[in-house]
Amino acid sequence: MATNLSFSAAVERFTTKTKRDLRAVFQYGVQYTVDDLTLEGPSVADPGGGRGGRMPVRTGFLRASVQASETSPPVMLQGHRPPNPKARDAYQAGGEVGLVIAAADIGDVIYIGFTAEYSVYVEARYGFVEFAAANWQANIDRAIAEVKGRSA
Repeated sequence: MATNLSFSAAVERFTTKTKRDLRAVFQYGVQYTVDDLTLEGPSVADPGGGRGGRMPVRTGFLRASVQASETSPPVMLQGHRPPNPKARDAYQAGGEVGLVIAAADIGDVIYIGFTAEYSVYVEARYGFVEFAAANWQANIDRAIAEVKGRSA
């Protein structure tokens, strides 16, 4: 009888750890993909610049307009443009996206998008969304390695 209880307890521990690890892989994978999405890349103003991404950054307004939601896709807002388009790196992304990701669970849908009205035009030219989406599997692999390393 004690053996069955020990086996049951071991299965319960394994199940709990597996669910926790799956959730962590999901959350890390989404966060890494958002990081790729907003990673600075070359731009018209700085063709040789960037940090390995595809998002052109002049003021940071587009990058800072990234939003996340579990209920519906973020909506581009008409007229949502930087008040001072000449101010370099004046806008920084907030932590709201991270909060949505942290609250998400396996099976949840997380919508990521930009509210800056010109985001679709910049995407068409630079492909920062396409770049991030193409890295999804690599980001999941990285998340798995992170979770495995944490568990070891």
